[in-house]
Amino acid sequence: MKTGIFFHPSFFWHHTGLNHPENNRRVQKIIKKLDDLNLDRLKKFDCPYATYEQIGKVHDKKYIDKIINFFPLKQSMQLDSDTLLSPRSLEACLRSPGAVISAIKMVEHKKIKNAFCVIRPPGHHARISQGMGFCIFNNIAIGAAYARDELDIKKIAIIDIDVHHGNGTEEWVRSSNDNNFLFFSIHQSPLYPGTGYESNFSETNVSNHILSPGEGSYEFRSLVKNRLIPKLESFKPKMILLSIGFDGHKLDDISDIKLLSEDYGWVTEVVCKIATKYCSGKLISVLEGGYNFRALEESSSNHVVALTKSDNI
Repeated sequence: MKTGIFFHPSFFWHHTGLNHPENNRRVQKIIKKLDDLNLDRLKKFDCPYATYEQIGKVHDKKYIDKIINFFPLKQSMQLDSDTLLSPRSLEACLRSPGAVISAIKMVEHKKIKNAFCVIRPPGHHARISQGMGFCIFNNIAIGAAYARDELDIKKIAIIDIDVHHGNGTEEWVRSSNDNNFLFFSIHQSPLYPGTGYESNFSETNVSNHILSPGEGSYEFRSLVKNRLIPKLESFKPKMILLSIGFDGHKLDDISDIKLLSEDYGWVTEVVCKIATKYCSGKLISVLEGGYNFRALEESSSNHVVALTKSDNI
């Protein structure tokens, strides 16, 4: 089976400005790089709209209505100091979680082996009733809720390796009070948004692990080997969702972590092995951050090549 790439042109239409780190050239660079790879084990898919009801499994009605009622919008507006909406943002905001839902459905029904959702705006900072940190709706949480409620999938692991803590995703997992979810994060601290303190390893379904400024491949790989793998082995997931941000790369000046492009391929291989062992390879990755174009191109291609080779891992 093939690896699905989920993308829609509306992700170009969410305009944040060329000087904003989360701009539309990010996905343009990734898609161009994947096209240049010319991998025959990739297949592109469109991204449907997520429904109001699907988004409402994660976000409260008042917040959803607030976002939708901003449109039609004549000019860009700020939700906060770094999160904004432009006149054509709504379609991207609805298709981003729709991409994750579609990818989950197709992987579960064995139409594709695994998937990478090349979407924006990102989602893991979006809280139940608040957008923040470039994020409007929490794409991966909406997908997880769909997998649980509509596909009846138990034991869903959400792994977040963006350099920033996925505070919105953790908030939703905690609020769900459902031990069929696992949220596991490796992120820099201190760093925005100032959450995600080191977890007690005995905590059941939320596990946060810290990289300190200046750390890199060795420390990251140690956390994967000594914390992530044992946690997943204990949890035995039936589906894995991966919030993948490439902003921990040494070329990305939004953080102080020194990962290499190869680290993203390596961690993908590790997660693919766990997925193969426990859930027939059911792995859906979802783009979060990553703002240096060279790092994005190299890291995303390493990630996708590892996805396509997961049968051989």
